[in-house]
Amino acid sequence: MGYRLARALAVFRDEVNTRWPNRDHASDGWIGDAAHATRNSDHNPWVKDGNGVGVVRAYDIDAGTGANTDIGLWLAEHVRTLGRAGHPALGNGSYVISARRIASPKSGWAWRAYTGNNPHTSHTHVSVSLAAGGYDSGQTWGITGGGGTPHPSPAPGARPTIRNGARGDAVREAQQRLAAHGFAPGAADGVFGTRTVEATKRFQTACGLTADGIIGPRTWAALLTAPPAPAPVPGQRPTIRRGTTGPAVSEAQRILNAWYPTMPRLAVDGAFGPSTEARVKHMQRAAGLAVDGIVGPATWRRLLGT
Repeated sequence: MGYRLARALAVFRDEVNTRWPNRDHASDGWIGDAAHATRNSDHNPWVKDGNGVGVVRAYDIDAGTGANTDIGLWLAEHVRTLGRAGHPALGNGSYVISARRIASPKSGWAWRAYTGNNPHTSHTHVSVSLAAGGYDSGQTWGITGGGGTPHPSPAPGARPTIRNGARGDAVREAQQRLAAHGFAPGAADGVFGTRTVEATKRFQTACGLTADGIIGPRTWAALLTAPPAPAPVPGQRPTIRRGTTGPAVSEAQRILNAWYPTMPRLAVDGAFGPSTEARVKHMQRAAGLAVDGIVGPATWRRLLGT
């Protein structure tokens, strides 16, 4: 055989099938068809291993209709979270595409709009690292919890669609999840008011979702994904503020652009000017931090972890 599936994706596929044994497989796939063969695609075995065998570094998981939509969306968010946490399979060359959104190391694993011909609404696409140690990693993806019995699915479809004016436990849960992701709407009082609407819209924008302020299945799926872990060593980055120049400012500008893809892009020029300060304040306000426009340890931690 002249090609094979990357080991990391075989582990991914097996964990998905263990957790959801009865899911629809209609849009599953890994080796490229004739259409893929005519273009640059990770479904083609153009990367060779040490034995000269072609390695396919992409896998599609069906995410068509009904319950499978929740599976596909949950997996997309789960992979994105693993990427931010440094999973070995999700290094340079990796990415996830789902529902007209793409996330990768280049964007700090923030969702961006995906404008390719295929919107990836029928399946979630996962590509793994270009490096052999990444694409052939045997590390678990944490989908089955590392054992034979999968954890229960978050089942976002089982939660009601909620919007301005709603009250109750579902609203309180959503408020708590928004706060955990850095978009605190204030007190988790179970009342879906103006502050919860605005926090929801900011969260939806950050996730590449329609910012309508309504929490339906797709927004629930994103909310129920574990929030990112804090950056391990934010203290190694200097505190920066208006007037600072240098690579740390450029890094912050790049991350802020990835966070807010629908807002005017900041010039990544390494100069902390009024526009960068305003964007930092916007981020701090959304994250429930002190709104001072200064990127110190707490703001770095949020930027690097979210």
